[in-house]
Amino acid sequence: MSLAPQQIERIVREVLAEIQGQRSLSARASAAAGTSAQHAPSAGSSPLVLTASVISESVLQQAGAAGKSVAIPATAILTPSGRDYIRRNSVAIQAAAKNSASGHSGVFVIDQDSQAARAAAGSTGWAVEEVSGSADAAAKCRELLQTARVICTTAVPAVTACLLNRSAASRVAVVTRGENIEELIRVMNPQAVCLNTAGWSFSELLQLARQLQPTNSPPQSWRELSGGGPA
Repeated sequence: MSLAPQQIERIVREVLAEIQGQRSLSARASAAAGTSAQHAPSAGSSPLVLTASVISESVLQQAGAAGKSVAIPATAILTPSGRDYIRRNSVAIQAAAKNSASGHSGVFVIDQDSQAARAAAGSTGWAVEEVSGSADAAAKCRELLQTARVICTTAVPAVTACLLNRSAASRVAVVTRGENIEELIRVMNPQAVCLNTAGWSFSELLQLARQLQPTNSPPQSWRELSGGGPA
C-alpha cells in the first residue's frame, strides 16, 4: 500500500481501539446516523459511496464527506476518528454500499491494494472488484470492458495490459504518474488503464477516473489488426 509509516501506524491504532471496544459496525453507524439525522440530505439525494475497508477521518476528509450522506460496506471498520468526523461534520450514514460492478459506470479492479484507489472509487461511485494476480486481473477486466470503464491496479501492470490486448476488441493502456493522460485518452480512448498505484495520490486517481470516457468506441483514426493491437 502506498501509505506513509505514520499513516499505517495511526490506522492500526484506531482499528485496535475499535476491536477492543467490541462494537459492531452497524451499532456505530446507527449511532452516528442518529446524531446527524437532523442534518441528513433529502431522501432523493444519492449517497457518497465509500468502499474502503477502514473508514477513518482521513478517508472521509479525502472523499469530501462533510455534510453529505455516506454509504459504507457492511464489513468496513469505522475508526474512532472516523466516528468523531461523522459527528462533527453532520455526516449521515446510509445503507451499506454494494461491492459490485452492476449499475456502475466504472470499476476499480484491485490486485495491488491501495487505500487511495478505494477512496477514489468511493468518490466517483465506481465499484471495486478484488482479484489475485495478473491473470485473474485480466480475466476480470475482460468481463467488464464492454459495459464499464476500468482502472486496474496491479504490481506488474504491463503484464495485465498485454494479456488484455491480445484481443482486437480490447484497448488497454499502461499509465504512469506524470503522463499526459488527456492526450492518451484523446488518441486511444482506452477501455481500461493498468497501473501500479505506488506513488499515486487520491486526487490523481480521482482525476484519472473522471477523465476516462464512458464510451467503447475507438477514435476515428484508430485501426485494429485482426490479431489484436493498433496498426
